[in-house]
Amino acid sequence: MAHYIDSGRRDRAKLALGGRPDSLSSGGFVEPTVFPAVDNVMTIAREEIFGPVIGLIPYDGGDKAARIANGTDFGMAR
Repeated sequence: MAHYIDSGRRDRAKLALGGRPDSLSSGGFVEPTVFPAVDNVMTIAREEIFGPVIGLIPYDGGDKAARIANGTDFGMAR
């Protein structure tokens, strides 16, 4: 999980909440983590993360939401 948080930071996503607590330098525990305003090309937006890490992609209207969803490797059903 920590590698996704590191990836988000490398991609210049703003960490709004969570991450690895400073008191834990090892192990796999991360707090629920939120990256707002993620770009669809970032790893944290393109890969399925099974853990408490989420990237939010803002959109204006249904058409833009559909373009974002179809712009992934998986796309929406058409």
